[in-house]
Amino acid sequence: MVILHYLADKPCFMGNTFIDTKDNTLILSHCVCPRKMEGYYVKAASYRLRRYHREKFTGSLTAFVEMKKDQEVIICRLSGDLKSMIIARGVIVDCADMDAEEYCRVTAKVKIANSKEFIHKTSGNHHIMVYGDYRERLKKLNDILGITTIEI
Repeated sequence: MVILHYLADKPCFMGNTFIDTKDNTLILSHCVCPRKMEGYYVKAASYRLRRYHREKFTGSLTAFVEMKKDQEVIICRLSGDLKSMIIARGVIVDCADMDAEEYCRVTAKVKIANSKEFIHKTSGNHHIMVYGDYRERLKKLNDILGITTIEI
């Protein structure tokens, strides 16, 4: 997350990852989303407050922030041994407020080239997403750092 944040100079979204094989999309879902996904110098997105993890953290709130549909994004994950990074370019096709009154999830549905291949080649669950296409810069940085890039 730190690598992509500094490379893009934008906040990133981290989410649990699922696939929808019916439409070849990757789904990222989590309870915390930055309001300035477009960049630090752009007006913050509006939000709606939601309970944070139902009753687990009584009295805690988090913000639902809707992500931009048709927004180009990069999704990546650095392996636990720091030797490889999977990256994919995608486009947000939907953003849902999952269980709005009961839960805090922000869920982005992203169309990528091959969601099954992405899931089979990734090294874990949490993935990072940032607005824009930073593949070339990310690949160059990975080369400098000795990290193998797995591009889907």
